[in-house]
Amino acid sequence: MMRARQAIITQRYGQGPSPEAALEQAVTEITAAVREELFGQRKPGLPEPSPQNVEEVILRKVQSAVRELQLSRSVFLDEAALAERVQAEILGLGRIDLYRKDPSVTEITINGTRSAWVFRRQGREEAPPFSAESLRRIVEQLLKESGQDCTTLHPIVDARLREARMRINVVHHGISPFGWGITLRIFPERLFTLDDLVANGTIPPLLAQWLEAMVQARISILVAGGTGSGKTTTLYSLLQRIPKEERILDIEAPCELWLPPEFTNYLVVETRPEAPEGGRSVSVRELVINALRQKPDRLIVGESRGGEVLDMLKAFATGHEGSMTTVHANDARHAVEVRLKGMVKEALPELADRDAVRLIAEGIDVVIFQRLMQVNGPGGTSSLPRVTEVKLIAGVEMSTGAIQMSDVFVWRGDRLRSLSVEYPPRLKERFSRLG
Repeated sequence: MMRARQAIITQRYGQGPSPEAALEQAVTEITAAVREELFGQRKPGLPEPSPQNVEEVILRKVQSAVRELQLSRSVFLDEAALAERVQAEILGLGRIDLYRKDPSVTEITINGTRSAWVFRRQGREEAPPFSAESLRRIVEQLLKESGQDCTTLHPIVDARLREARMRINVVHHGISPFGWGITLRIFPERLFTLDDLVANGTIPPLLAQWLEAMVQARISILVAGGTGSGKTTTLYSLLQRIPKEERILDIEAPCELWLPPEFTNYLVVETRPEAPEGGRSVSVRELVINALRQKPDRLIVGESRGGEVLDMLKAFATGHEGSMTTVHANDARHAVEVRLKGMVKEALPELADRDAVRLIAEGIDVVIFQRLMQVNGPGGTSSLPRVTEVKLIAGVEMSTGAIQMSDVFVWRGDRLRSLSVEYPPRLKERFSRLG
């Protein structure tokens, strides 16, 4: 949408500023003029201007600026587009609000006043940098909506906006020489399904059918991959295949996505940081322990990060079959033998390595690993998520203490290929019991 808006700006005669620069300069100047008229001379105690009053002032200032630019600089701007930008600056998050309306945008990163980047499903592009004043207003609005403070004493905020489908990470300017650091993850309007993952090439049709069968058979699944590889998207595509009458407890830190209303026996709980006024924090581990008292059929941990993995794996292995989680990792084996094992040992350092590995093997049945891969398309090369490994966990090798893993699907050449595999006895028993 931003690119479309900028495209309707035209120039005539001479060199003059670029269309993008003309738009940004006009937005900055008009926003300052509107703020001065609305707030500059306002006496303390007077009510805030109404949205209608704000819109009237914006339209008047925009019309005046457009006429002046046409006469003095031969720059022609679209009034509606310019008014939308200024209104976003005054009442919302400025340019960010326009990016959020674009369904192709997934993330926005702002590196102080130096640079900004927009991440789309088909790649990434550099955006015009934000001014110090714009960043100040954006941070103020983000913190207001999230209900958190970002100060020199608490310089990092990681939260979900209450009303928007967006996760925010804000780094205080006191710990970065570049100024405020902002990362925004924008959630899709609807959840992706397994069919969607097939359509966009993340998984082949045969794997989609196999995964649906695993969910129905109450197989516990770990989805692993790097940052931005689509782990959460894959996780929620699997959750949508759970029978709707089952009780699902979903633990997030913070919550990014959630199942639609037709999943009526579904509850999301999320962590909470320590509040400045004295409210205590709530950790993932506390939520995992408490979830076991809430009668879940399946336990979902949005991302495994620390000591909660010990309690999670115990739950997965003792009556909560078909549970799921995600983890950052370099490959499928790294996910279980390094990442999960390290988290178990973090919670219980005295636990022997062999016992930690056995706990993982008892709690996790299938590991899905995906990564971003360079894919050539009509618009050039893009980084797109692709599942590259699917492994079964068969048990623990007694002589070495290593986890026994079997390939079910593996990336060879230019595609994911299925392999013949022998299912371990415990999974065969579950297939037989659950049909």
